[in-house]
Amino acid sequence: MFGLCLSSMHCGGVLYTVNILGANQALEEARLAGAESARPYEYYLARAYADKAREEAGDAEYQHASELADDARTNALRARDCARGGQCSTTPATATTPAAANAQAGAQ
Repeated sequence: MFGLCLSSMHCGGVLYTVNILGANQALEEARLAGAESARPYEYYLARAYADKAREEAGDAEYQHASELADDARTNALRARDCARGGQCSTTPATATTPAAANAQAGAQ
């Protein structure tokens, strides 16, 4: 069922839901690891992506919302890992900021 759902464009809300739940979990793990103060850039970038994903889902732009939620998860996991003292890079997961993503969405 899920594979069939992913192959059609009629189940965008399902994929978005999976991705935003993963992003929320990663954000909570990052918060608990102290990323708000140890890695604020990555942490707050992840929160901004998650907020923008929710906004896009509210406008039924599920594919874009799903991509933003995935970016949120990636940055939150990076913030968590860096806050825990693990390997981390100084480059965010994506080069597109939420403001740029908003501009792109408006152009479509």
